[in-house]
Amino acid sequence: MASIKKRGKTWYVRFSKRENQWDPEKQKNVSVLKQKSKGGFKTKAEAQHMELKWKLLLFQV
Repeated sequence: MASIKKRGKTWYVRFSKRENQWDPEKQKNVSVLKQKSKGGFKTKAEAQHMELKWKLLLFQV
């Protein structure tokens, strides 16, 4: 899931994804939240392009 917001005069993108990972200490799968963010885009279209790039990279669509 991605969110695109405006901070001041620039736009930023925050991408988050939940993954299940094995925790040997607890002996079960644990849900882990991974986040990635990038800012400084001059236009919303540039931020949306980065969002699409991350989706393709992380989900291998």
